[in-house]
Amino acid sequence: MKISGIISVTVSLLAVSIAQTPDDYVMDDCIKCQSVKCILSKMTVEEKITQKMIPEFRSWSVGSCGATSSVTVMNSEIASFLAKYKFGGAILFAPNTPQTQQTLVLVDDIQQANLQTNKIPLLITIDQEGGAVTRLGQGTMLPGNMAVGATRNPNYAFQTGQVIGEELSALGINTDHSPDADINTNPLNPVINVRSFGSDTSLVAEYATQYYKGLASKNIIATAKHFPGHGDTSADTHVLLPAATRSREYVYTHEL
Repeated sequence: MKISGIISVTVSLLAVSIAQTPDDYVMDDCIKCQSVKCILSKMTVEEKITQKMIPEFRSWSVGSCGATSSVTVMNSEIASFLAKYKFGGAILFAPNTPQTQQTLVLVDDIQQANLQTNKIPLLITIDQEGGAVTRLGQGTMLPGNMAVGATRNPNYAFQTGQVIGEELSALGINTDHSPDADINTNPLNPVINVRSFGSDTSLVAEYATQYYKGLASKNIIATAKHFPGHGDTSADTHVLLPAATRSREYVYTHEL
């Protein structure tokens, strides 16, 4: 009985030592205290670099013939990838989010895969602007920013942010790459256009701020984009590299 007791205690201690190290306890303390400085001090250079990365998993290879399919459920390769590199986040696109229940499960699986090795939860991000840029397959269809700006009622911008924020929060998505805060000064702009609240700097600033507040009221991180300058371009930056040639004075008085 004495020998079995000693063996039992030894095995238990071994399990504890394998599960956590002194460094883990320190990182746990950092997390509990929410000390960014403490967390950074415990991270390797590689971890600091990958924390700045937000990969996408829009599609994944199927078989050996180059075929791909949309990622709507977690697979073992992506789970291993997330656990290995400890990224700062993951971004979802329309192919990832066709249905509400499916999206909820996918988001949770992404977070759980990351938490296997990373004590810092992921930023789960998406471009859910409303209007032309709507990623959630079963989300509420809302008018785009130019339509909201045309109402001359900034409260509608706030309500837009609230509705989007509530739906994202319910899915576990915590960051929205929105609102579009571009000043649409080039009427031939092929990529911003109706995604902007308008061509008036003051109006865009006010409506983008209200939209941001709507998202924030639902605990969603907003990331205003793509200013300064993208509202004044004449080419799609997804495929080309346009240049804005305005003066410094113009940028500071109209874009900032």
